[in-house]
Amino acid sequence: MKRRTFCKLAFPGLGGYSLLALTTACSRPPKPLFGTSILDLTASITPEGTTDMFGAVEAMLQVLHRGDSLAIIPVTADEQTQATGRVLRFNLPSLHEREPYDQDLHRLIASTHSALQALKTSTLKAPYPYSDILGAFDLAAEELASRPPTETQVLLCLSDFVQDDNRFNFKCNPALADHPSAHDLAEKLARQNKHTFRPATPIYLGLLPSTDFAPLSHERRQAIQDFWIEYLALLGGKPLFVVDGPGLLTSFLKDQRPPDSGWSL
Repeated sequence: MKRRTFCKLAFPGLGGYSLLALTTACSRPPKPLFGTSILDLTASITPEGTTDMFGAVEAMLQVLHRGDSLAIIPVTADEQTQATGRVLRFNLPSLHEREPYDQDLHRLIASTHSALQALKTSTLKAPYPYSDILGAFDLAAEELASRPPTETQVLLCLSDFVQDDNRFNFKCNPALADHPSAHDLAEKLARQNKHTFRPATPIYLGLLPSTDFAPLSHERRQAIQDFWIEYLALLGGKPLFVVDGPGLLTSFLKDQRPPDSGWSL
């Protein structure tokens, strides 16, 4: 008969301990998860959409485990010049680093909440006027490439996906008028891009309420969706487009944790 060993693990947001019964030794923790979140901080996102977006991120933090990490990349008007130094990174301490009464987690939760509230307040007060979403995905690819291969990686994006900068304006660009032209643009940009993702990296494309997206024709909306799915797939990702972007974010993240991570309830 297998000997069952009990370990106490503390998770953020639960306010205490979850008692897990292990059929294997306690020395093998779950495979850490690294999430990169792209948040659209531009003027086209409605105030309600911005509020829902930050609420979804706060909820998402509650399902992370010890040892997991999160990077938050803002969508700005020009990622190369405006996003530098504005990427937020949060690393949950591992089980081996645990302090009495989970004080380490409490400090991290408090600092993370404060940073997100400050970012939300500044976004509602002075959002970026244009959207460089392509640049945000390039930054995300760089962020993911810098991480160790032992982590489970996931890319999350909450946006209206309407690129609007000095390169492309998806609201009127002929390349986004229908599926064939969107497909051609996706192939062209993917060939030119030096950034790639780990094969089959899960990518969540969560739509936000937007003053730019709503007035577009059905054909152009569908072409924009098709473009991002094909473009990110060509870069190695496994994208999923979700209309209720904030609403299903946490469920998606929960589904990405490997089922066989060494723990058994």
